[in-house]
Amino acid sequence: MGKKGMRLQPPPYRIVRRVLPLLVLVLVACHDRDKKVEVRHADAQRAAAAAMSHVEDRTSSFGYQAQTNGVGENGPVVNVIDVIPSYRLDAFGGQLMGDDRGEFGGELMFRDQQESTHLLMKRNVHGIFPMPFGVVVFTGLAHMRSNVGGTYLVTASPGSIPVVTPFRPLQGAPEEVLRTLSGELVFKVFNGRFERNEAGEGVEAKDCYLMKKSGEIKELSCTSIVIVN
Repeated sequence: MGKKGMRLQPPPYRIVRRVLPLLVLVLVACHDRDKKVEVRHADAQRAAAAAMSHVEDRTSSFGYQAQTNGVGENGPVVNVIDVIPSYRLDAFGGQLMGDDRGEFGGELMFRDQQESTHLLMKRNVHGIFPMPFGVVVFTGLAHMRSNVGGTYLVTASPGSIPVVTPFRPLQGAPEEVLRTLSGELVFKVFNGRFERNEAGEGVEAKDCYLMKKSGEIKELSCTSIVIVN
């Protein structure tokens, strides 16, 4: 074959230079996915209890009123309900409060120093956490064929009411949001599929994720989450 018909092959060192960065990325991704993260047993218990707190004593002074929309015999109906929020955080000179009532709604509220409450957004709230980059709120709802989720960033404003902006999108509704011993956050997301458990029953399949202190989100093996005493 003449020189024109010959296909030149890159030198071996050039192949290594092309492949090596890809191998490094794969190794880093595997390391992040299998990274062991630890949360306290008490924190896990509090997270489970918080998800049900809104059904308890509604005479508490820590609650607020919210509007729900429904349909009655004569058309649309707006009801006012008393809510004991599942999540609270002292911030911005007041208190952030959030609740998740499943298909019946949820919201993020702010109580200022004058004890007045303000609606920040209508979303099912699954956690409110202070992070180095700001206060992050987890939201979402998985109901019937709907499965949506996302995170929002709450920041101070020139006025007295904080501002809420979208932060990191999620693949579905989050749940079991926990803070790790190192200050990061781990959480599960329903991925829209179902799998068989040890008893052979069909259960919702979930993926696990890690939110770093920088706000970056990485996928995590669910078996990497360790609850310690």
